Amino acid sequence: MNPGKLFFDADTEYISRWYYDPATVLPANFPPGDFYTSDPVTPSTTNPVPLSEYKYGQLTQGDSISGTVSEAVTGDPLALVYVDVVNEDYPSLYEFDYTDMDGRFRLSGLASGSNYKVRFKPHDNGHVTEWYGEKPPGTYDSRYDADHADPVAPPIELAPVQLAPASNISGAVTEEAAPDTHIPFALVDAELIDPVKGTFSAVGITNENGLYTVSGLPADKTDWKVQFMASWFGYVNEWHENKYDFASADSLTVPSTGLTGLNAQLALGGSIEGTVTDSGTGGPVAGVHVEVYNATLSASGIIASGITDSDGTYTITGVPADGNNKIKFVADSLNYNNQWYNGEASAAGAKSVTVVASVV
Repeated sequence: MNPGKLFFDADTEYISRWYYDPATVLPANFPPGDFYTSDPVTPSTTNPVPLSEYKYGQLTQGDSISGTVSEAVTGDPLALVYVDVVNEDYPSLYEFDYTDMDGRFRLSGLASGSNYKVRFKPHDNGHVTEWYGEKPPGTYDSRYDADHADPVAPPIELAPVQLAPASNISGAVTEEAAPDTHIPFALVDAELIDPVKGTFSAVGITNENGLYTVSGLPADKTDWKVQFMASWFGYVNEWHENKYDFASADSLTVPSTGLTGLNAQLALGGSIEGTVTDSGTGGPVAGVHVEVYNATLSASGIIASGITDSDGTYTITGVPADGNNKIKFVADSLNYNNQWYNGEASAAGAKSVTVVASVV
């Protein structure tokens, strides 16, 4: 049998951990470890290894993070809020709980002194998903992503958490040349960037009539930007309103009552395909990122992109139907030099590619 990794999921007051071989020299009070550094175990049907020999599979009792979650406006407790934690030192370790009818939660089996970041996700879209922050210390301050959340170390009772009521945006996505043609299964991505709270992102998908709703959004914020994506159907992705990169996209305010009628008309694009090979061996190169830039539509943003398959081929759809497309091949992570089409080191000398609109 092939060797594998062994994880002891305690799901109790004890700390879950990865297996380390008894011969491995580890320091005292060694933390739970991770998949990459843990030792492999080879299963055997004829001579199985008894679990009692797994010296570093023995579990130790952990500590907890607890607290309460309530509604920010009314102060009423919120039940069934999904509360989970990310361990900064060992991301593979994962614990969660749901708030009870009194809004209380308790995450147990956590490593003492280890830093955790805590997320609160309501069971519906009526309130905003938030990460735990403290500003000032001892007072709850919502954050939008894990990077901006404040770490906490168990054992600890958190400051009372209050989740804000959520808002939403809605509208329709149609074809630019034929406004009566609705585009189903288009992706609508709403993004809000706050220098203190971080980035909040939420998505919706258009139905068979091209209609969408993106829910669970922080209300009364003025810097929302929304992108409409359907390049898999041959349409050119765009930001509101008729912009082609995040920097130039128009900012929107989403009131507490919601923002309706946020519509988009997407232009039909074309496609680019090709093959990437090694200049020395002629063999295919997989995993190359192929990026399409169009200076007419965007000063710096990527308009469309793809990645090469195992045979070195790629196909990119939703490319603007004009003659201003320039292609960049990004392969520095594969120990190749990045280059532009056709063999140029910079965009200035790159050859422009003309694309004709076509239906995917």
